Amino acid sequence: MDADALNLLVINGKLDGSKHSNWLLTPHPGEAARLLETSVSKVQADRFAAAEALQDRFGGTLVLKGRVP
Repeated sequence: MDADALNLLVINGKLDGSKHSNWLLTPHPGEAARLLETSVSKVQADRFAAAEALQDRFGGTLVLKGRVP
């Protein structure tokens, strides 16, 4: 999921309330921050923790786009 599909997750939470093992989420730091209800600077400060938190919340496979600062 990318772009508008991630925006739907933000708007609707987890959609049906369950994790989905077949999802592939590919947020950039801004999208990750919205999904985690935090700031981009906090996502960037610990990208591994942000990626783990997103995977714990939504399931599936997660690729946090962008470069490591």
